[in-house]
Amino acid sequence: MIRQDKITFLVSMLQNIESYKLIDYDSFIHHNEFKTPDYIERFFKRLGVVSIQEQNISKILTLYLPVNKHDFLTKVLQNFTDDFCLEVEPQCQDCVLHTSCDYFNKKNDWSSV
Repeated sequence: MIRQDKITFLVSMLQNIESYKLIDYDSFIHHNEFKTPDYIERFFKRLGVVSIQEQNISKILTLYLPVNKHDFLTKVLQNFTDDFCLEVEPQCQDCVLHTSCDYFNKKNDWSSV
């Protein structure tokens, strides 16, 4: 399962955060595969873009993320997960994505994420 609507929302919201507008990224970088370290997998599972049981997140996101946003998302999500979507004690109340986040809205059993 993939939530394309959440991907579109995510990209538009992150592009409009003032501190992330300053991040230097290359829109011409087209990865053959969108790499998903732990922090990116945790983020996309919590947000509800992919199922918490999904194992092929890198492959799925490579297909569905806009190719000109791969570098942007990699760099921004590294900062975003350090600022808000922490592994332990995420800062959900301060997060601009909390209204559409499955983790924050307790839409699923996220105890393992």
